Amino acid sequence: MANEFGAYFMQLRMSLRKTLRQFCLDNRFDPGNISRMERGLISPSTSDKVLQRYAEALKLSPKGPEWNRFFSLAATSAGKIPKRVLANKELMAELPVLFMALSGKKPSVEKLRRIIKIVKES
Repeated sequence: MANEFGAYFMQLRMSLRKTLRQFCLDNRFDPGNISRMERGLISPSTSDKVLQRYAEALKLSPKGPEWNRFFSLAATSAGKIPKRVLANKELMAELPVLFMALSGKKPSVEKLRRIIKIVKES
């Protein structure tokens, strides 16, 4: 998962047409850490403050889908459930069914459809 976050981070940085060094110089980030993060060698920070600095440096809009994806990938790469999922009480109530499906047990088609509907509406 850290690799997926790192690849996404790199894609966003490159879309700004910034080299790693220039991006880090402009934003006062350590190029070694950013390089290791982009290559998936280290996980991103779990600090919201640090992640917000990264997101702002990458010119992500707090109201945009990229912002949500950025924070979701950061959370999952650290083995955590993203905060926007935790905030969705309806989806949280269905997580046991999702975990059943992921572990190979077969929940009903109706329960799976309900999860899909909740996720699409989130």
